[in-house]
Amino acid sequence: MIYSLSSVSRSFGDGDRPSVALRNITINIPQGDHVALLGPSGSGKTTLFRLLNASIFPTAGQLLYRTKNVSSMGQAELRGMRRKIGCIYQQHYLVPGMSVLMNTLSGALGRWGIAGTVRNLVSPEPSEVKRAEHCLEAVGLKEKLRCACDQLSGGQQQRLAIARTLMQEPEVILADEPVASLDPVLSDEILDLLVRVADDAHLTLFISLHQVELARRYSKRVVGLRDGEVSFDLPTSDLEDESLTHLYHRSREPDERVLPVATVDSAGGPDGTDARQKRACLR
Repeated sequence: MIYSLSSVSRSFGDGDRPSVALRNITINIPQGDHVALLGPSGSGKTTLFRLLNASIFPTAGQLLYRTKNVSSMGQAELRGMRRKIGCIYQQHYLVPGMSVLMNTLSGALGRWGIAGTVRNLVSPEPSEVKRAEHCLEAVGLKEKLRCACDQLSGGQQQRLAIARTLMQEPEVILADEPVASLDPVLSDEILDLLVRVADDAHLTLFISLHQVELARRYSKRVVGLRDGEVSFDLPTSDLEDESLTHLYHRSREPDERVLPVATVDSAGGPDGTDARQKRACLR
């Protein structure tokens, strides 16, 4: 098991009423699993990702990474864990003006150390260049390795971000809304690429998405978060519309009232002036 979360909660703020982002999350993620994370804005998806990459820690419950309690790890163990977790975001966080090759090589900074980083950024070792070329070939960018990264299109920059992650030699890829800024065709291409490289290297893939249909197509399992709690955890083949309706349903406030259109249309005097004014205010 790569991750095991048992009754994990996470809150922010001090005092008597802290803000609770996650409540009693219990999920297990085996090595090589492909999981899509769904949920409305504010449901706790980003907080869960930050727990999984150990940038924050649970305030209650237990999070295990390969059977080790993350909250009990020392700094050396945490650095080792984080080196094995590749993160991909909506923003690419590439270095403008730096070549595609050098941006890819930067994925190895965590395993080079300070001396190795200085040496490889000045004069990269042939073995590291060869690995970077292999990563770029895997994402279809080998012919671009000498180009400046800001000359690439949005889809190519996301591919470069994936190549940089592969250079890290991770065992887990956490992708937080990786296609949110891409058009539907590019979204399919990027997710297909992520699944393919994860399958080839037997990596665990955890992707946060807003698009339900993409989750259906590119994941083996779907976890739904609502109000900081697990709404469902299912094989993708078992995901039904009823579960999604509950996940994204927004309950109406008790004092919220919907004024029927017919009432507005019929209001006002014979010339309809009041009705037109009310309709304009509702737009």
